[in-house]
Amino acid sequence: MTPDELARQAVKVVAKVERSTLARIFALLKVVEDDALGLSDMLATLDSTRARVFKELRAREVLAAARAARELLQLGAESGSIAPVLREGIEAVYRAGVEEAIKAATATGLVTNVEAARAIIFGSGIDLEFVSALTRITLTQLRKVGEAGRDRLEEALVRGAVRGEGPRAAARLVRAAVDVPRHEAERITRTVFNRANNEARKIAFDDPALAVEYLQWNATNDVRTCPICAARHGLVWRRDQAPIATVHPHDRCVLLPWNPATPEARRGDDYYRRTRAELARQIPDGKQASPTTPGPFEVSDGITVPPPAWTPEGGWSHGR
Repeated sequence: MTPDELARQAVKVVAKVERSTLARIFALLKVVEDDALGLSDMLATLDSTRARVFKELRAREVLAAARAARELLQLGAESGSIAPVLREGIEAVYRAGVEEAIKAATATGLVTNVEAARAIIFGSGIDLEFVSALTRITLTQLRKVGEAGRDRLEEALVRGAVRGEGPRAAARLVRAAVDVPRHEAERITRTVFNRANNEARKIAFDDPALAVEYLQWNATNDVRTCPICAARHGLVWRRDQAPIATVHPHDRCVLLPWNPATPEARRGDDYYRRTRAELARQIPDGKQASPTTPGPFEVSDGITVPPPAWTPEGGWSHGR
């Protein structure tokens, strides 16, 4: 299996769990949207002679008792419908990360006894404390999204009621208000699943059972690849110095074990030289980054990125 295939397989595993969780969140937000559209129709029938202040109070009163507001506010609740799905999803991508790490090490010839390696790594147990902490953090973020979404929904309904706007205008306001939490929930969910997957891979690569000394950065090669990930694509770091993938929201990068003893053709050196050149061409002038340019998450964590040990174009840049 080529490095490109290994990287794509890892991303695919995360995407499958991610889609399942997002489907639940989007279904919840569809309920919110439909309910809010019904409220906007009802508020549009308010007597046009009523005072503006009465219309505003009535709109806020109706929303306070509405299912729409409750569903949004419960988006990140520990006891909400999303909580168990999110927890299961994070644990699933964590387990998948360990399994994919073993497959990748096997493909590079670093592991010969796969079952023994699997038994050793899984025998140490899933880091449930990490999974629980990540779940709590994510639910807190989703709760804030729900609260902000409720405020936007209230603003949309109040504006519609006060201005006496027609159903179409009110519907546009409602949909725009619900789109914000939908987009934010998607960003948070995708980022947390990729982070859990990459954290599990790192823990597995650190285990002596896999005998990994070097890690290679793999970016998804398309028009959405950011300058930071494009600059790191195909570069190799010593395992103890390698940056952790997931350096920004929606990051799709993964780290793969790299074996200097593997022949160039099997390592995919030509593939990395070609795709690095393609990515470089698509980055606009002035937007280029270096391999040591920190991503947003690295900046917030105060992480300094060391230079790579090996590059497809230049080989070893410093001692092995």
